[in-house]
Amino acid sequence: MKSSWFIPLVLILGTAYCLAQLKQNAPASPPGASQPTTQAAGAQGEGMAALQKAAADNKHLFIVFSEKDNEETRTLRKTVDAAAGKLADKVQVVAVNRNAAAEKPVVEKFGVQMAPMPLVLAVAPNGAITGGFLSAGLTQQRLEEAIATPAAQKALKSVQDRRFVFLSIQGKATKNNDAATKGVSDFKADPKYAQLTDVYTLDPSAPEEAAFLKQLQVDHKTQDAVTVLMAPPGMVVAKIAGATTKEAFLTALQKASSGGCGPGGCGPGGCK
Repeated sequence: MKSSWFIPLVLILGTAYCLAQLKQNAPASPPGASQPTTQAAGAQGEGMAALQKAAADNKHLFIVFSEKDNEETRTLRKTVDAAAGKLADKVQVVAVNRNAAAEKPVVEKFGVQMAPMPLVLAVAPNGAITGGFLSAGLTQQRLEEAIATPAAQKALKSVQDRRFVFLSIQGKATKNNDAATKGVSDFKADPKYAQLTDVYTLDPSAPEEAAFLKQLQVDHKTQDAVTVLMAPPGMVVAKIAGATTKEAFLTALQKASSGGCGPGGCGPGGCK
């Protein structure tokens, strides 16, 4: 189950998880790097200001991190600007010089102190990373696909915060809605998981969620309620149509942890 239900979003989640690990392990500055001048009190840089503005405007933000104004950076920026031009109602763009003292808050927020440059991060209004791209292979299409639906934004943010996520895919037209939520409710009622679990309801008939449903491989015309369980760093470990039980979810998690993404598998603490 754990390998067969990997979806395209796992690439996004994997990128975000790797950045999170890099953030935890990276020193304040790369070894041997010159120390930037101390930023003025209250200064937050263009990156953090752009994040706040994009969130307030309910738009995604493409953050272009770079160190040099070279051909590679300029080419990458052209691709980003072209994509953003097509998505002007959904996207804003900001360029960040990683070495600028004023940009230290945003650099440290995303843990890109030692990441290869140039780099583009796509960030949803709620702060979820919806895409991470280097210059090689970057296309407008990949950037456009980084625009997450409302439900996907919530799921990504929760998983990136190392939480379990239940997607309760049901609506007025689906059957077994109550039976489908039974296992979810029992799982979340367990003190062991209560504070580590988020539950989101997704109506399969909602047009704005069509792309997310496609990634989850759930038919928007499903007659039965469908429940999806995701675990850090971004693995879909269960997808159940109809009635659910807590035991079924625990079994799926156990199977995932037996192999998972590392020797200790996956869970709220990430790969071990």
